[in-house]
Amino acid sequence: MFLIHFSDVSGQATELYELKTDSITINTSKTYSIQSIQLIGNKKTKDFIILREISVNIGDTINGNDLTKELEQARKNILNTGLFHFATVNLVEEGNQISIYVMVNERWYFFPFPIFEVDDTNFNTWFESMDWNRLNYGIFLTQRNIRGRDETLKLTFQLGFRERLKLSYNIPYINRKKTLGLGISTSFLRRHEIAYITNNNKRLQVRQEDEYLYKNQTIGFSLNYRKKIFNKHSLSISYNNVLVSDSVIDLNPEYLSKGKVRNEFITVTYNFTRDKRDSKNYPLKGHYLSATVQKLGLELFDNSMNFVNTTFQAKKFSKLSDRFSLAGSASTTFSFNKTTPYFLENGLGYGSGVRGYEYYVIDGQNIGIAKAQFRFSLLQPKVYRMGFLPSEKFSKMHFAIYSSIFADIGYVDDQIGYPLNNLANTWIYGTGVSLDFVTYYDLVLRTEFSFNKMGESGLFIHFVAPI
Repeated sequence: MFLIHFSDVSGQATELYELKTDSITINTSKTYSIQSIQLIGNKKTKDFIILREISVNIGDTINGNDLTKELEQARKNILNTGLFHFATVNLVEEGNQISIYVMVNERWYFFPFPIFEVDDTNFNTWFESMDWNRLNYGIFLTQRNIRGRDETLKLTFQLGFRERLKLSYNIPYINRKKTLGLGISTSFLRRHEIAYITNNNKRLQVRQEDEYLYKNQTIGFSLNYRKKIFNKHSLSISYNNVLVSDSVIDLNPEYLSKGKVRNEFITVTYNFTRDKRDSKNYPLKGHYLSATVQKLGLELFDNSMNFVNTTFQAKKFSKLSDRFSLAGSASTTFSFNKTTPYFLENGLGYGSGVRGYEYYVIDGQNIGIAKAQFRFSLLQPKVYRMGFLPSEKFSKMHFAIYSSIFADIGYVDDQIGYPLNNLANTWIYGTGVSLDFVTYYDLVLRTEFSFNKMGESGLFIHFVAPI
C-alpha cells in the first residue's frame, strides 16, 4: 500500500509533481478501480459541493495515467470554487483498488467589508485628479456558503459619490442532478454627478449638489445551467428604469434613447463560458472562452429601446518551464445598432483596456483588443503560517511574485463621432513591464510601467489580473 499526494495553494498554479512516494511510482498503464472517495476538513461545506467538482466516481475503472490527470484537475476545480484556501488529494492503493482522500481547508465565509473607494474609470485616472468628491463609503456584507451549499448573499449600502443599495442571492444548484442554479438581485443607484459626453477622449462631468442627475433601479433573475464541470450557460432577464435630469439632456440630447429623460426597458442576456484555467484569479495554465448576446429592450415599456450587443472573449495560458509562462487574450464587442445612446456606449478605458492608455476613454460601438504577456516567477507560490492568528481560516496564507513584459493592441470603431475623440477609428497599442503580487484571499496587485503610441509613459496600479 502506498500514498500519492497532490497539493497546492489556493488560487495559485504549479506544475503537477511527479507522482511517486519514495521509490514507488504509480503504474500509469495499469487499470484501477475506485473503491471510495473520502472528504476530510469540510466542516461546513456539504459533500456534494466538493464531489460535484470531481469527474470520477466510486466504481469507475480508469488507467493510472488518466487517473492522475483527472484528480489533479479535480483539485484545481475544488480550489476554483473559492470556498477553500488549500486542497490536497491523496491516493491509497491496494492491488487494483484505489481509495481517494480529499482534504480541504475552508475559508472564512462572512465578511463585513467597509467601502472606501474612489469612483473613476480606474485608480490611475483618479490619482491624476485627486478629486476627493469622488469617494464612495459604506459597508458591503457578503455571506458565502450559506447552509454549506455554496449559496451567496450580498448586501451593499453605499453613500458618497455614488449612492447605492443592492441585494443579491445566488444558489448554484436547485435540482437533484446539480445542473441548475438560480440568482436574483435588485439595486437602486443615484448620483449628483455623471459624465454626460466624451470629448478629446476624456469624460466631461456635470454636478448638481441640490439635485440627483442620474437614478437607476433594476431587478433581475438568472438561470444557470452547468451539466459538465467546465461549461456553463446563463440566461438572465432584468427590469431597468433609468432617469436623468433635464439639465443632462440639455448638455447631451442623446444621453438616453431618443432624447428622453427616462428609459424603462427589459434586458435579456445569454452567456456561455468554458473555463479550464488552473486558477481564476491569476492563471498560469489552461484556457477560457466566453460568448455573450444581449438584447436591451423588448418594446414592452419603451419602444425607443431596441439594441443588441455581442461579446466574444478567448484567453490562453501556457507554462513554458517551471518559472516561465505565456498568457494571451483576444476579445471583440459588436453593436448591431445604427444609433446608441451615450449611457449604453461601449468603449475602452472603463477599468480595462489597452495598457498605457489608463488616462483615456475611447468610446465606440465595436471593439477589438488583443493582449500578450511573457511572465517569470520571481517568487514561486509559497505558504506562510502566521502563528499569532488562532484560526486556520486566516493563519495560513500564500504569496507569489511575477515579473513580465507585455504588449497590447486594440481598435475602437466609432460611427457616431464624439467630439475630437481621435483615438477611435485608429489602431492603438501599448507595451511595458510589470510586477504582480498574488496573495491572501485571492488578492492581486499589479504595478506596471507602460508606454503608448503617443510616446507617453507612466507607472500604473491595478488590482486584478491583467489577462
